[in-house]
Amino acid sequence: MTDSAYSKESGHPELEKLEDGTEVRHVFERGDHSDETSIGEIQGGHIVYSGEKHSPTSAARAALRDIRGEGYETNGWEWWQYDVDGEWVNLEEVRE
Repeated sequence: MTDSAYSKESGHPELEKLEDGTEVRHVFERGDHSDETSIGEIQGGHIVYSGEKHSPTSAARAALRDIRGEGYETNGWEWWQYDVDGEWVNLEEVRE
């Protein structure tokens, strides 16, 4: 399933597997922004980032824009992580 299953109204069915309030994050590990962290939250099948509802990829692009500026693309399912029993795993694992 891709972000094409996402709608602003209903969210993404795969994200609905996570409880509302689940924190998602991305920690920048290299470059000028090393150790900076972007944080979002799951709400109703969306990632809420900076107060707005997004698909995983849209949220990742918004976070990248805030930290690094324009012109960066990424796959949000691989970019965001969430905590599973104390271990941060890629969001794409919720799709398995």
